[in-house]
Parts: sequence; C-alpha cells; structure tokens
Amino acid sequence: MTAGSDDHPQNPEDCSLEDWKKVLTINLDGCFLGCKYAIELMKKHQGSIVNVGSRSAFVGIPGAAAYASSKAAIRNHTKTVALYCAAKDYPIRCNCVHPGPTLTPIWEKMLSDPSTRNKAIESVAEAIPLKRLEKS
Repeated sequence: MTAGSDDHPQNPEDCSLEDWKKVLTINLDGCFLGCKYAIELMKKHQGSIVNVGSRSAFVGIPGAAAYASSKAAIRNHTKTVALYCAAKDYPIRCNCVHPGPTLTPIWEKMLSDPSTRNKAIESVAEAIPLKRLEKS
C-alpha cells in the first residue's frame, strides 16, 4: 500500500479515519490472514513465513502515519507468530524483512518539484547505509 494517495494527506493530524483504515486493512489484515492460513498449512510440515515490513517500522514517516504504523504492526505481529509457533512446537519460522526506501512511483509526489528533487533524494539516501536509493 502506498504511503499516501495524491489527494489525501497521511500525516497524523490530517489523515482521515477512512484512509487510516484502508492502509491498515490492506497492509496489516493481509499479513494477519497470510500468517493465519500459512500456519494451518505448515504446522504439520517444516516451513517459513516471511512478512514484508519496511524501514518505516523503525523510524516512522511524518507524512505517512498509517503506512508506518501498519509496518510497525507487521513487525510485532511477525514476532508474535514466531513465538506462538515455537510455543506450539510447530516447525514454522516466522521472520520479517524490512527493506529501505526504493525509488518507485510512490515517491513521485514527494519528489515532483524538479528544483528540489536531487536534494530530497540525497537527503533520504544519507540515512541509508549504502547512501543511495535503489530504483525499482
């Protein structure tokens, strides 16, 4: 799910409840259902569940409150599933990967001003260990 739509603000002050719920439904409910049904299929056989989080789960995004919150919830749900499966002695591992920013069309609104685009990309890249945004 995108960090915010073109016409709907996603910051903590202006995000609508409808937009908040939409992002959480897509990101978190999808993770929940994937884990739920994977456990059912894997509990008699060894397997791994890999959820996709985001660096945003650790640092937040002021302009994408619902997105960052959903990714933090996925991180915690992954840990919960792993502990649950271990307690049940199921042969299931559950982990989460947290990719950093990738230059995809989602970023276009934030980078739409040509006069600040390169500086904005450099600013985001500065917080990445490799000091660059990967392109999709």
